[in-house]
Amino acid sequence: MNLRELGFGNLSRIWLDTILLENFGIQTDSFFGPVRRTRKAGQAVLPVFFGKAGTCIVTQEAFDTMVELNPQLGRELRPLLLSPEFPLPVISIREDVIEEYGTVIEESLRSLHTDAAGKQLLSLFHIDKLVPYEPRFLKNILELLARHETLLGSEGIN
Repeated sequence: MNLRELGFGNLSRIWLDTILLENFGIQTDSFFGPVRRTRKAGQAVLPVFFGKAGTCIVTQEAFDTMVELNPQLGRELRPLLLSPEFPLPVISIREDVIEEYGTVIEESLRSLHTDAAGKQLLSLFHIDKLVPYEPRFLKNILELLARHETLLGSEGIN
């Protein structure tokens, strides 16, 4: 898998597979049985809360929001593991667009958090502000992918 194929769903699965391979020598499906993906955090957390599922993976932010809305969730459910931070998403712009509008786009994106409409847009994605990309932002992801690939190669699993 390469960086273009990553999203939270794939990244969380790779992270869990890596943890399970390192500790038990097996992947998620072998450890937990069939895994169901959901589109919303509530569809993952509530079945665990009501005893219909054993575990789930959600972002810390999603879990915290659900606990704010229903404090009983926070009293009954506890995170078992926390992953390192995985900063996604990255905004990419075609080179020809950058050549023509790059300065205007960059200035607009950098200042998006300073006006009401920009703040509202960012809040939809649960983002405080946009920052210029730096290769170090992908360090945890690249390390995870390397560990995962090494474990799959050493276990002969594909």
